[in-house]
Amino acid sequence: MGIKGLTKFINDRSKTYFENFDLHDCNLIIDGHSISCQLYNWKHWHFDTRSANCYGGDYDKYAFAIEAFFRNLSEVNVTPYVVFDGGFEEKKLPTIMKRMQDKINTADKLNPTYENENPHHVVFPLALREVFKDVVRERDIPLAMCIYEGDTEIASLAKELNCPVLTFDSDYFLFGCKYIPFNSIDNKVLTRNGRSGTYKCIQCKLYEIEKLLSDYRGLREETLHLLPVLLGNDYIDESVFIPFLNSIHIKDMSFQRRIHSLLLWLRSETLESAIQKILSHFKNPVQRNSVLDNIGKIISGYYYTDSNLKKYFNIEPTKGNKNNKPFNFAALKDKILKDLGTDRTPVEENEANATENGINTNPERNHHLLLENKSQNPISKVFTTNYSKCKYPSSFMDILTQNKYYCIPQVEDHAKKHSHIHSLELLCSIHKILTNSAASEFTVVARDVGTSVKCFVQEKYNLEVPNLDEFEQKPLNERRKVLYDILKIDSSIELVLDRVPEEWHLYLIALNPDRSIDVDKNLLHYMAQVQKNLCKQRKKFFG
Repeated sequence: MGIKGLTKFINDRSKTYFENFDLHDCNLIIDGHSISCQLYNWKHWHFDTRSANCYGGDYDKYAFAIEAFFRNLSEVNVTPYVVFDGGFEEKKLPTIMKRMQDKINTADKLNPTYENENPHHVVFPLALREVFKDVVRERDIPLAMCIYEGDTEIASLAKELNCPVLTFDSDYFLFGCKYIPFNSIDNKVLTRNGRSGTYKCIQCKLYEIEKLLSDYRGLREETLHLLPVLLGNDYIDESVFIPFLNSIHIKDMSFQRRIHSLLLWLRSETLESAIQKILSHFKNPVQRNSVLDNIGKIISGYYYTDSNLKKYFNIEPTKGNKNNKPFNFAALKDKILKDLGTDRTPVEENEANATENGINTNPERNHHLLLENKSQNPISKVFTTNYSKCKYPSSFMDILTQNKYYCIPQVEDHAKKHSHIHSLELLCSIHKILTNSAASEFTVVARDVGTSVKCFVQEKYNLEVPNLDEFEQKPLNERRKVLYDILKIDSSIELVLDRVPEEWHLYLIALNPDRSIDVDKNLLHYMAQVQKNLCKQRKKFFG
């Protein structure tokens, strides 16, 4: 989700922390979740990729922008590996719900005039990431999806391959891997003269953490990981640390000065001494333990792991990889608590809600939003493999682990019910297939009439459907039969579909499932001409 204010802080000192970089002849780890959005907003083309955003976007222009971007990478001999985020983690759900509400509010205002006056207010098209994945697959670019958030895996892969990460996320200023911010990359391929001849490259900016560490002499990378703790994050609200910030006289500073002052303070501390001084302002042992646990979760996320995605990229595991640094937080926690005279004795539940100086450190402070991933739904090997290969959308993990589906906000008439209502029965059938009928309740989180977010509990899906493992083992014609049954379409439609190109199947099914469809030669000829003319127009428009 990024670190508040850090991108501006680094950009304001770009001459110190960035270097001009010619991107060519290397591997490149691409944050698919971020770059799919950044390309939609990219202003480097002779057309506006986002045109008609208030009408749902233009997928044709967007697909061309993706194709052109990856063609440029291919021209400079860059090998991309695309990694996507997976499902939502419990810690992120309050932020996710807030962003969902923000998108609904933006969609409510969006019209051509508002879009021109507020270019940074965007409501992404419903199929944005699926279009991005389709283009990536068409170009035979390897891609994979993490189970949940992918930052740590992306950084670990970059360290493993000793190559940069392309994304736009301030967390990467602290990961220790080479980082290329997307807004620094050019869309032109240049030819340079090198020692061994000419080469083609793309200009961009490169960030390496060593420049920040050397600028604040004495600052250690492990201690730097406390910066997002003290600035506020998805685990702990920044208000929790007001007593500590007051003690070092930086609470009332502007955010940019606060970052600078925190870095100055951190450079004179070790990780252990810094945590001890922070915790000394929490007298309640329950509160102290809670804060320390959350600090551990945050800083552990910046340590490298042996990525599970390497097998999907055909990357050979490296024995004894020094980048996969073990971090034993449990041992550090025991030592810190011992030095502070606090033990780890469990406490009663009512004591866990204790507050001090009006600061509630109970992690359930947003209990109406925090949704624990405690479903009893089994996760099969088939699901994990196909999910990691991006064969399923990321929302399938939410359905499986939370029994919930989060509807992407769209530009629509907010005086009426949300447009996703037409797919609720289909979503319920997917839930039943994924969960093997184990879950009794399925919830859809969507816009209510108006602009508020609401949880809609769905009725139990009664149609008999196979579980996921059974479904994947069925031949294609039987899987189609399951789909027709779910959509209440007569399977005789196959006789019609066999006579038209596969690209038109979904369109014909959607025409009117309650009425038989007859297709004659004239219609087939017309469809072929439309497709041909569309291709010509597209080529003429994009050049």
